[in-house]
Amino acid sequence: MLINILSFELKYWKKRVYTYVFALIIFMLTIGIFTLENISLGGDANFRNSPYSILIWYYALSLILPIFINSFISSGVTRDYENKFDQILYSMPVNRTKILLGRYIGGLIVVLLIFLTVPLADFISPYLPWTDTEMLGPWRWDAHILSLLTIVLPNLLIIGSILFLIASWTRSINYSFLGAIVVVVLFNSISGLNDKIDNKTIAAFSDPFGFIPIFYYTKKWSVYEKNILLFPLDWKYFVNRLIWLSLAIILWILALNLHKFKFLTSKVKSNEAESSKPVFSNSIFQNVSKDFSRQYVIRNL
Repeated sequence: MLINILSFELKYWKKRVYTYVFALIIFMLTIGIFTLENISLGGDANFRNSPYSILIWYYALSLILPIFINSFISSGVTRDYENKFDQILYSMPVNRTKILLGRYIGGLIVVLLIFLTVPLADFISPYLPWTDTEMLGPWRWDAHILSLLTIVLPNLLIIGSILFLIASWTRSINYSFLGAIVVVVLFNSISGLNDKIDNKTIAAFSDPFGFIPIFYYTKKWSVYEKNILLFPLDWKYFVNRLIWLSLAIILWILALNLHKFKFLTSKVKSNEAESSKPVFSNSIFQNVSKDFSRQYVIRNL
């Protein structure tokens, strides 16, 4: 059942226009970052597509992750209620956990597929006519894979669980959108406050995006190291991700418990219910006769 729900969810988003609109926006933004001279995210790195620059770009995209999650994950919860399909769906012998998990995983996969336009844009950038090839280094697929697995995917799970909880609680995409705005402001505020914390270990643990542990390790890198080296993952990063992913699991379980299948029922008194029952008489069936004649068939065509 889980596979069927996941397959349906992927086919559903495959037919939606704004799935491709989001992918095109990320693709064109990445093209601009890697090819336009006036835009740079890599700090003092020479190459626009260096591993360090790629890390910074994925981190920047994580700041707008709530918009993607609200569109592809939260809507999976609220879609049935907004389309008035919940009474039909939940009246069937379905498993609540499998339905929500299938839609949650389906939304995650769609968002990850959209983010795959980043390495695609990086690969195409050197061949565009306006590109200054001296600004670009070799295509580092390993840097993209590492950033997707360590930055995008964990943040997708963490923020997705928060918005999934809001959507399950309110069953409204509008409230979920407001929650996405609050998450962006709150997470960025936490990241900003971490710069003022003297204890760097506490600051590394409290960063919801998981970037500060990496930044502390790489801030003293030379230009050469930023151009060629993949960013390392030390114990502070793994503790940070363990803390925030544990919170994500708790929120997802809470969202599952909040998402109850409720049905519309009319409360009537027992005597009214008895009186409203239709009474059939056998007399109406006494004069029924069978007719298989040709005239009957022609008359009822």
